[in-house]
Amino acid sequence: MYEINLVLVILIVFFLLVIIFNYNQENFFAVPTNHERPFVNVYDENRNQLPIVLLSHPFTRDNSFIQYKQYKKDNFLVLGISSYNEFPSITTNKHDVLNNPSEKAWTDYDYMKVVDGWLHCFREPDQHIKKGIPRTLISESDFCDYNVYKPTEKNEKKYDFIYICPKDNDNCDGWVSTNKNWKLAQECISIMCNKYNMKGILVGRKGCKLPEGCAENCETTGFLSQLKLIEAYNNSRFILIPNVSDASPRILTEALCCNLPVLLNYNIVGGWKYVGNQSGAFFKSAEDFPQALEYVNNNYNSLTPRKHYIENFSRQVTGKKFKKFVEKYFNNKVDISNIKYLTL
Repeated sequence: MYEINLVLVILIVFFLLVIIFNYNQENFFAVPTNHERPFVNVYDENRNQLPIVLLSHPFTRDNSFIQYKQYKKDNFLVLGISSYNEFPSITTNKHDVLNNPSEKAWTDYDYMKVVDGWLHCFREPDQHIKKGIPRTLISESDFCDYNVYKPTEKNEKKYDFIYICPKDNDNCDGWVSTNKNWKLAQECISIMCNKYNMKGILVGRKGCKLPEGCAENCETTGFLSQLKLIEAYNNSRFILIPNVSDASPRILTEALCCNLPVLLNYNIVGGWKYVGNQSGAFFKSAEDFPQALEYVNNNYNSLTPRKHYIENFSRQVTGKKFKKFVEKYFNNKVDISNIKYLTL
């Protein structure tokens, strides 16, 4: 009986310690922290966490705002980053609850006052961020690891193009398909298959109805692991991204790092900055898509998308730009003078 009581006491003490530990982790943290979205941690070049945190998404949980207040209490520099649709503007995706301006995430918080400055992805930032607030053109996708996403030695091109759109449901219609603009994608895929007899791999479209005449030319898959996705990139000549309501998709820079040119919708929220003469071409609709397609196809052997990305963006290049931004506007809040560059 004594042994049973002792075991019970030990178990009770153990669970109390776990509760206290979790409470402290939640409410009394300092560097380092490991909170998940909507927060993104910032590091130096040696992966030491810094007292800087990025807000990437509206506050959809009360707990996130509690975490935010603790960051402020701990004197963190809190910056916004446009990583979710049009945030800090209201999302245009009709399948998203945040499309409703009456949602608490919009009515209860002023994101122009919540953060100290912005890292944004917009062509016209004045439409999303108030003038006078410090801001700079930096995206999460700038920090793609080109040592992971890279061309393989056996670079067999089984496909002309790759398109990525994870499946929402059995109807293949929902938040993701809207975000990835599956409607326009089908028109572009039809042109590539039926007019140019190109072959493609459609990641996430397994079980979805394909455009007429494309079944024989297109391989469809379900979800792919990172390794399998890198393999799919390297088996393709270029990537199709018709997305609009997308804040700089990471698949764009992952593909560029694997040396794939991109066919990108000109109207995309973010990611437009990666497209130049050496990395791909823009299109706005199915009408002008053939022109962009022919540019990439005709100039394929001379394009250098990986080189273009590494030299103009990438972790070190953008990281130094990030450091200069913080030093210019917030040197009274955080000392990063001995750091080479900032990274995520």
